[in-house]
Amino acid sequence: PGETTGQALQRLEKDVLTQDPSIVIVFLGGNDMLQRRPLEELFGNLETIVVRIQQSGALVVLVGLKGPVVDQGYGAGYRDLARRRGCLYVPNALGGILTNVKLKSDQVHPNAQGYRLIAERIAKVLKPYLVDS
Repeated sequence: PGETTGQALQRLEKDVLTQDPSIVIVFLGGNDMLQRRPLEELFGNLETIVVRIQQSGALVVLVGLKGPVVDQGYGAGYRDLARRRGCLYVPNALGGILTNVKLKSDQVHPNAQGYRLIAERIAKVLKPYLVDS
């Protein structure tokens, strides 16, 4: 709860890379936004996370966010990072969710229906890269 990109970066090796994943979904930055962390810090941490995951051999799915009220460059930052690093990209995963009380469990979190919509958005981007078993 309340984890920033900096905190995620600190636990990346132990909690993610040691598991030898094939695909990693990176859905971070919302708490940085809420805590008004500098854009340079947020995207610097995200880029380091993405590069380290890619160096491990895993495919990265970068899930983008936009600012809560006024975007202030967040959306473009995710898109540019995904393009520079060759990640799969899910733009604005929370679009239309946090402004719809029927899709929220509280002021800042989706409910089950909201999370289902997020999962569908991610699955749509990821599906062509999955091998049928």
